[in-house]
Amino acid sequence: MTPDELDAAREILERRADSRIPIWNTLWRRRLVALNAETDTKDALGGESQVYAHGRPIIGGGQCLSATRLPEIQGTTKQVQGLWPWSVGGGSPQLGGPIGQHYLHGRPFYFDALDWFRANLMSAPTQIVLGLNGYGKSSLVRRLATYAVSRGRIVIFMSDCKPDYRTMTELYGGQVISPGYGRSTINLLDPGSLGEALHQIEHLPEQHAVLAEEIKRRTLLNLTIVIELLRSSGLRDYESSLLSAALDLLLTQDRDQPPIISDLLAVIENGGPALMDAVSVTHHDTYLDETRAVRRSLKAIIDGPMGSLFNGQTTDPINLGVPCIDIDVSAVPANNAILRAAVMLISWQNAFAAIEGHHVLSDNGIHDKVVFDLIGDELWQLLEASPEHAVSYIDRVTRTNRTSGVVLTLVTHSVRDFKRVAGGDSNQGRATGFIERCRAKFIGPVTQNEIDEMRGIINFTETEEALLQEWSETPLPGEEFVAGDRQSLSGLGCFILKTSESDSAPGIPFRVHLPEYEKQTGIHATSVRLEK
Repeated sequence: MTPDELDAAREILERRADSRIPIWNTLWRRRLVALNAETDTKDALGGESQVYAHGRPIIGGGQCLSATRLPEIQGTTKQVQGLWPWSVGGGSPQLGGPIGQHYLHGRPFYFDALDWFRANLMSAPTQIVLGLNGYGKSSLVRRLATYAVSRGRIVIFMSDCKPDYRTMTELYGGQVISPGYGRSTINLLDPGSLGEALHQIEHLPEQHAVLAEEIKRRTLLNLTIVIELLRSSGLRDYESSLLSAALDLLLTQDRDQPPIISDLLAVIENGGPALMDAVSVTHHDTYLDETRAVRRSLKAIIDGPMGSLFNGQTTDPINLGVPCIDIDVSAVPANNAILRAAVMLISWQNAFAAIEGHHVLSDNGIHDKVVFDLIGDELWQLLEASPEHAVSYIDRVTRTNRTSGVVLTLVTHSVRDFKRVAGGDSNQGRATGFIERCRAKFIGPVTQNEIDEMRGIINFTETEEALLQEWSETPLPGEEFVAGDRQSLSGLGCFILKTSESDSAPGIPFRVHLPEYEKQTGIHATSVRLEK
């Protein structure tokens, strides 16, 4: 090693030798002693130290003058306590993409949710990433997504709030959709990919009828989500019937483009026997009274902050012919939580609609089958602004993603994001159930309070708890630290992967490795605005 490499290795070993991880800190302390002794020997001899068949004749050189047979001990786990379950997981199978190195012994760490699912190492291809901000959650997700793209899967970043994945998507020749004021518009009534699929299966009457009903259901759900977010209350049953009947009337109109919200409002304002029957009235004046709330809600969408986002033709429909798609919602004002939640939920809806349209075509032999990776980042924003809709939607997705043909990744900061969901114990129980149904759990640096919150949902060994706490504690430097120096965060890029259903089984601690090429492209530079 070069002198700089020796200094770097010595610095790492010194830091780890002072850690609170039992057994391993002693091992690292011995390695530090051996490194220092070897360096001193080289300096004294003016070159490489002599290596003999039984080791090196230096402190820590492993010198053993006789080959001794090690004793073998056999017994039950009750008799030979401490050997099982292991306090920390060992290596990982070489299955999936190269993500990084094992934190303790440095061997390569490989992982991919779909590959592990196909090998029966996991019961579902779902994963969640938890950890403090600034410690590399998005970098880990980008490494996972890069491998998925290399395997021919289509990656969709469904709600990129910062954005963290835009640069990567552009680099890989993907599509960036940026809903926001003066940017992309999303038509709530546009069937999108499902509409294209509907035209391509006109020769299959049964499948055509089923898909037509699915399009109507999804369109009604889009309207329901946005209206209920505006109202902060639910639609009444007859209001849903009214919207459904109005959508049927819109389908009978001859038009070159899909209808928009203004067209829907015009149909409801005009009324007619079908719409009056939907709300169970016989007089026009009574109809106007019963539909006033719906008309006001639609008017609020058109003339309010949502108008420029949802009342117009879709400008950037999802294109599944590219390797990855980033729905960048960073242009939606963060201080308008309702608006951002609406855009995020509709983006999730459109992503699943596009996937469903592709599956319809592939099931009928029109397209090749493709597996999709859906990544939902900054989940806390969705849970905070729209707990009822977010919980119901994600609850359904995490239960059915195997049959939907998707690999699902959820990213947030804390278990508290799920436990403080509004709506009572029922919503909170369903929300924490997301974590339990995510078969792969990546836990980054967290505090002791967060570890306590996780108990009962994710359990750790004593050694794993020591690791997580140590990663989150970066010591302050001394007086030798001057302006221009950069302190390395102790747990930057460090995670523990838990895949076992057993409470006592250990996870795999690892550190994410970022190839030099990726660093040079800038896809991992998420703090550009704070740089000098």
